Amino acid sequence: MLKTFTLRNFRTHLNTTVRLGPTTLLLGPNGGGKSNFLLGLKSFAMLARRSRRIIDPNPWKDSISSQSGGTFEPLNGNALAFDRHRLANRNDPIEFACEWEGWNYRVAYSIKLFLIWQAAESRHQRPAHIVKAVESMDLHGPGIERSLKNVESTGAEAGAGIATQLVAEKNTDVAAAARSFFRDMGKVYVYELEPRTLRQELSPMRDRPDTAIELPNMKATPVSSGTERSDAATEEDGTGSEGESGEWQHLGEHGENIRAVLLQLFSRGEERSYNRFKSLMEKFDPTFRDIAFRGDRLRWYFRLLGGDGFQDFDSRSVSDGFIRVSALSYLAAQRRPPAIMAIEEIENGISRSNLRKLLSWLRQTAATEDRNRGCRTQIILTTHSPLVLCEFADNTECVVSVRLENGAHRTIARSVKDLINAFADSGAIRGEQRARDGSLVISPELLFDLWNTGLIGGETATEPPVIPGRGSSK
Repeated sequence: MLKTFTLRNFRTHLNTTVRLGPTTLLLGPNGGGKSNFLLGLKSFAMLARRSRRIIDPNPWKDSISSQSGGTFEPLNGNALAFDRHRLANRNDPIEFACEWEGWNYRVAYSIKLFLIWQAAESRHQRPAHIVKAVESMDLHGPGIERSLKNVESTGAEAGAGIATQLVAEKNTDVAAAARSFFRDMGKVYVYELEPRTLRQELSPMRDRPDTAIELPNMKATPVSSGTERSDAATEEDGTGSEGESGEWQHLGEHGENIRAVLLQLFSRGEERSYNRFKSLMEKFDPTFRDIAFRGDRLRWYFRLLGGDGFQDFDSRSVSDGFIRVSALSYLAAQRRPPAIMAIEEIENGISRSNLRKLLSWLRQTAATEDRNRGCRTQIILTTHSPLVLCEFADNTECVVSVRLENGAHRTIARSVKDLINAFADSGAIRGEQRARDGSLVISPELLFDLWNTGLIGGETATEPPVIPGRGSSK
C-alpha cells in the first residue's frame, strides 16, 4: 500500500507530498494540478515497471510495452524536459519519492532524473536531453535491513539501477522485497472514463455492422522458468507473474475497449469475477440483473418494478452514469485489481442520488482488507464538485485540497481536515460544534459553505470570510 507520494519539479508540482489511504479524494478547480499529480504517478509507475522486468526472474510481456526481459529504449529526455517545472533551475532534477508497505516489507524510495543537454554532433543529428537517474532505497522487513544510496544509471538502464545492482548481488531476500515493491508500483493505472467515449464504444450501430470485435489477449504471457507455481504461492510473496498484465489494463485509459472486455467477461466463464461484476452493478441499480450479447450487440437486462419478467435494453437506452459504472464495476470485479486505481472527475455523468451509491461502494471496495497489501486496492478520485466533497464529511483526513498558489504557478496540496482545523483555530469558523474529545464536528453543510466561499476547493480568498458553524447533520 502506498502511504505517501512526493513530486518535485514536475509540471506544476514544485514540491508536493500527498498522504494516501485506501481511498483518497483530490479536490480542486480545473487547472489546479490534480491531473498533473496523476500524470506524475503514471510516470513513476512506468519507471517501476522497468525495474520490475529486470529484477523479476519471470519477466512478462503485456500490452503496455512490447519489451521484456530487461531490454528497454532509453528514457525520453526531451519529453521529461517538457514535464519539468518551468521555475526549476536547469540542473534541478525531476524527483519522485514514496513510502510503501506490503508483504511485511517497508520501503522508502526516491528517484531523481537529471536532464543533461547533449548538443548535436553533426548537422544530421538533433540535440537531445540525456537522462541520468539517481535512485535511493531503504528496505525493512523480517530479517532485512538494507539501504542503497545514490545508485546511478544512464542509457537504456536509466531508472533501473537498483534493480540491476540487486540482481548482480544475488541476495534473494532483498531482491524479493524490492520485487514486491516494484510489482505493486508498476500496477498503477489512471482512467479517464468519459461517458461519451464509453457510449460510442457500446453503440449497437458501429457504422460498419459487419465489423468484428477484436478481443484483447486477456492472459499474461510470462517467460517460463520451468517451474509452475500456484496462485496462492504467487500471491503470498508478491512475486507471481500470472495476472501481472492484469485484465484491468485491457479496458484502456479512456474505456475504449469496454465492449471487448465485457464480452470477454461474459463469455469466458470465470464465474467469480462475473458474479462480482453483477453484484456491484446491482448495488448501483437494484433492478439490474444481467448482460447478454446478441452477436456483437450488448443488451442490458432489468427487472421492471411491478412486473414479473425481465426487459432488455440496448446501450442507447441506459444513462451515462450507468454505462460509466459498468466500466468501474469491471475494474473492481477483477480477481486481482490494480494496486492503485485513479479515476478522474468521478462525478461526470452521475446523478446526485447515484453519486452517493457509487462513492459508497468504491470506498467499500478500497476498504476490503488484504493480508499482503493492507487493502485490496487503493482508489484515488479527483473532483471539483462540492457534492462529492460533502460525501466525505465523515472522513476529511483522506481529502486533499489541490490548487495553484496565486501568481506562483505552483500547486499547493493540503489535507482538508488540517485546513478546517486551522480555519476554526483562527476564528474563520464561528459557532462550530465540538465533540466530547474536543475535535471539530465536520458536517456536509459546513463543507458546502467552505466550498462556496472559496476556502476549500477553489481560489483562496484574500480575506477569509467568517463561516457560521451550522453544527452536525448527524
